[in-house]
Amino acid sequence: MRGEIASTEVLGQALDRIQQFLGRIPPIAADEPLSNLRVAEMHAIDHLTRLYARLEPPAGVRDVLGDERLDPALKLGREILSMGESGLRGEAPEDWLAQLDKLALDLAAMQQRERTAILQQTASGGYPPGRALALLDAIRWIERAAYHALRICAYLAPETPERKEIETAREAVLDGD
Repeated sequence: MRGEIASTEVLGQALDRIQQFLGRIPPIAADEPLSNLRVAEMHAIDHLTRLYARLEPPAGVRDVLGDERLDPALKLGREILSMGESGLRGEAPEDWLAQLDKLALDLAAMQQRERTAILQQTASGGYPPGRALALLDAIRWIERAAYHALRICAYLAPETPERKEIETAREAVLDGD
């Protein structure tokens, strides 16, 4: 399926099949070696489900995605998705997960800076309130989708010190949706 774009319906069906498959696997005790892998898989599915819910941007977000103000955020979001795909395929540099985390942190910081700037510009008449809110929603949508992609990668990647650091630090800070 590489290189092809699947419909949201096909992706939803795939998520359902994954959940059904995992539901048929017999439970294991928390102290067994495969327990951590099972927990990581469940975390990945949780983030896949959340990312799936964000595949279709809300109407207001769709209306502003072409705004050049969002270009840097969209570029970072695409880099995160591309690096995540390459990393999970084993086609990325060894430190890909750390690079991915840095990109996601950069995007989160950009989202915060843009939020402040857009609100200030709106207060001084630079944007109509409706447009400003749509831009804020759009950059938040991009950042959250990228965040879920990072989390999916962190849980599905081979266990490394970077993965453990990302699992604990990022989950504690940003696990709102």
